[in-house]
Amino acid sequence: MYTKVYMKGASPLAMTACCQMGASLFLLPLTALFPAQHVPTLPVIISVACLALVCTALAYLLYFRLIENIGPTNTLTVTFLVPIFSILWGALLLHESVTLSTFIGFSIILLGTFFVTGLRFPLKQGTANDQSTPEDNAKRVQLEEPSNIK
Repeated sequence: MYTKVYMKGASPLAMTACCQMGASLFLLPLTALFPAQHVPTLPVIISVACLALVCTALAYLLYFRLIENIGPTNTLTVTFLVPIFSILWGALLLHESVTLSTFIGFSIILLGTFFVTGLRFPLKQGTANDQSTPEDNAKRVQLEEPSNIK
Protein backbone atom coordinates (compact mmCIF):
# COMPACT_ATOMS: atom_id res chain seq x y z
CA MET A 1 0.00 0.00 0.00
CA TYR A 2 1.31 3.43 -0.94
CA THR A 3 1.30 5.97 1.88
CA LYS A 4 1.97 9.67 1.54
CA VAL A 5 3.56 11.41 4.46
CA TYR A 6 2.91 15.11 4.77
CA MET A 7 4.85 17.55 6.88
CA LYS A 8 1.81 19.57 7.86
CA GLY A 9 2.29 21.34 11.13
CA ALA A 10 6.07 20.89 11.11
CA SER A 11 8.06 24.08 11.25
CA PRO A 12 10.40 24.72 8.30
CA LEU A 13 12.96 26.00 10.82
CA ALA A 14 12.75 22.77 12.84
CA MET A 15 13.08 20.62 9.71
CA THR A 16 16.09 22.64 8.57
CA ALA A 17 17.73 22.33 11.99
CA CYS A 18 17.14 18.57 12.02
CA CYS A 19 18.62 18.17 8.53
CA GLN A 20 21.71 20.17 9.48
CA MET A 21 22.16 18.30 12.78
CA GLY A 22 21.71 14.94 11.07
CA ALA A 23 24.29 15.78 8.42
CA SER A 24 26.71 17.04 11.08
CA LEU A 25 26.34 13.87 13.15
CA PHE A 26 26.82 11.74 10.05
CA LEU A 27 30.04 13.54 9.10
CA LEU A 28 31.47 13.84 12.61
CA PRO A 29 33.11 10.37 12.68
CA LEU A 30 34.90 11.15 9.43
CA THR A 31 36.87 13.92 11.14
CA ALA A 32 38.70 11.26 13.15
CA LEU A 33 39.49 9.29 10.01
CA PHE A 34 40.72 12.32 8.06
CA PRO A 35 42.27 14.80 10.50
CA ALA A 36 43.25 18.28 9.32
CA GLN A 37 46.87 18.65 8.23
CA HIS A 38 47.05 22.23 9.52
CA VAL A 39 44.91 24.80 11.29
CA PRO A 40 42.61 26.57 8.79
CA THR A 41 43.10 30.29 8.27
CA LEU A 42 40.43 32.86 9.10
CA PRO A 43 39.33 33.31 5.43
CA VAL A 44 38.87 29.54 5.13
CA ILE A 45 36.79 29.41 8.33
CA ILE A 46 34.63 32.33 7.13
CA SER A 47 34.17 30.71 3.71
CA VAL A 48 33.08 27.39 5.25
CA ALA A 49 30.72 29.19 7.63
CA CYS A 50 29.15 31.10 4.73
CA LEU A 51 28.71 27.89 2.75
CA ALA A 52 27.10 26.20 5.75
CA LEU A 53 24.81 29.05 6.77
CA VAL A 54 23.87 30.72 3.50
CA CYS A 55 24.22 28.07 0.80
CA THR A 56 22.96 25.15 2.86
CA ALA A 57 20.92 26.20 5.91
CA LEU A 58 19.18 29.15 4.25
CA ALA A 59 18.55 27.08 1.12
CA TYR A 60 16.97 24.30 3.21
CA LEU A 61 14.87 26.81 5.08
CA LEU A 62 13.55 28.25 1.82
CA TYR A 63 13.04 24.75 0.40
CA PHE A 64 10.94 23.54 3.34
CA ARG A 65 8.97 26.78 3.35
CA LEU A 66 8.20 26.24 -0.35
CA ILE A 67 7.04 22.70 0.41
CA GLU A 68 4.74 24.10 3.07
CA ASN A 69 3.33 26.84 0.81
CA ILE A 70 3.18 25.42 -2.72
CA GLY A 71 3.45 21.66 -2.18
CA PRO A 72 6.18 19.11 -2.79
CA THR A 73 5.69 18.63 -6.54
CA ASN A 74 5.96 22.31 -7.42
CA THR A 75 8.85 22.71 -4.97
CA LEU A 76 10.75 19.89 -6.64
CA THR A 77 10.65 21.75 -9.93
CA VAL A 78 13.05 24.30 -8.41
CA THR A 79 15.76 21.63 -8.64
CA PHE A 80 15.04 21.23 -12.36
CA LEU A 81 16.31 24.78 -12.87
CA VAL A 82 19.69 24.16 -11.19
CA PRO A 83 21.47 23.24 -14.47
CA ILE A 84 20.18 26.40 -16.15
CA PHE A 85 21.47 28.65 -13.38
CA SER A 86 24.74 26.72 -13.12
CA ILE A 87 25.47 27.34 -16.78
CA LEU A 88 24.28 30.94 -16.52
CA TRP A 89 26.63 31.71 -13.60
CA GLY A 90 29.46 29.83 -15.32
CA ALA A 91 29.01 31.93 -18.44
CA LEU A 92 28.70 35.23 -16.57
CA LEU A 93 31.38 34.76 -13.93
CA LEU A 94 33.82 32.29 -15.48
CA HIS A 95 33.33 33.22 -19.16
CA GLU A 96 32.39 29.66 -20.12
CA SER A 97 31.00 29.14 -23.59
CA VAL A 98 27.29 28.62 -24.23
CA THR A 99 26.40 26.69 -27.39
CA LEU A 100 23.26 25.96 -29.35
CA SER A 101 22.94 22.56 -27.66
CA THR A 102 22.91 24.38 -24.31
CA PHE A 103 19.87 26.40 -25.37
CA ILE A 104 18.18 23.24 -26.65
CA GLY A 105 18.80 21.69 -23.23
CA PHE A 106 17.38 24.80 -21.57
CA SER A 107 14.20 24.52 -23.62
CA ILE A 108 13.79 20.82 -22.77
CA ILE A 109 14.22 21.55 -19.06
CA LEU A 110 11.74 24.45 -19.15
CA LEU A 111 9.21 22.40 -21.14
CA GLY A 112 9.47 19.53 -18.64
CA THR A 113 9.06 22.01 -15.78
CA PHE A 114 5.89 23.40 -17.38
CA PHE A 115 4.47 19.87 -17.75
CA VAL A 116 5.26 18.92 -14.15
CA THR A 117 3.76 22.06 -12.66
CA GLY A 118 0.58 21.56 -14.65
CA LEU A 119 0.77 24.81 -16.58
CA ARG A 120 -1.34 24.66 -19.71
CA PHE A 121 -1.64 26.90 -22.70
CA PRO A 122 -4.99 28.72 -22.86
CA LEU A 123 -7.60 27.05 -25.02
CA LYS A 124 -9.20 28.97 -27.87
CA GLN A 125 -12.74 30.00 -27.04
CA GLY A 126 -15.61 29.67 -29.48
CA THR A 127 -14.43 27.02 -31.93
CA ALA A 128 -17.11 25.27 -33.97
CA ASN A 129 -16.50 21.81 -32.44
CA ASP A 130 -16.21 23.05 -28.88
CA GLN A 131 -19.51 22.44 -27.04
CA SER A 132 -18.19 23.22 -23.54
CA THR A 133 -19.13 26.26 -21.52
CA PRO A 134 -16.60 28.80 -20.17
CA GLU A 135 -17.17 27.28 -16.70
CA ASP A 136 -16.14 23.84 -18.04
CA ASN A 137 -13.01 25.34 -19.56
CA ALA A 138 -12.15 27.07 -16.28
CA LYS A 139 -12.54 23.79 -14.38
CA ARG A 140 -10.37 21.97 -16.93
CA VAL A 141 -7.55 24.51 -16.67
CA GLN A 142 -7.51 24.75 -12.87
CA LEU A 143 -4.60 23.06 -11.15
CA GLU A 144 -5.61 20.20 -8.90
CA GLU A 145 -4.24 19.75 -5.40
CA PRO A 146 -2.73 16.32 -4.72
CA SER A 147 -5.21 13.97 -3.10
CA ASN A 148 -4.60 12.38 0.26
CA ILE A 149 -3.80 8.73 -0.40
CA LYS A 150 -3.68 6.54 2.68
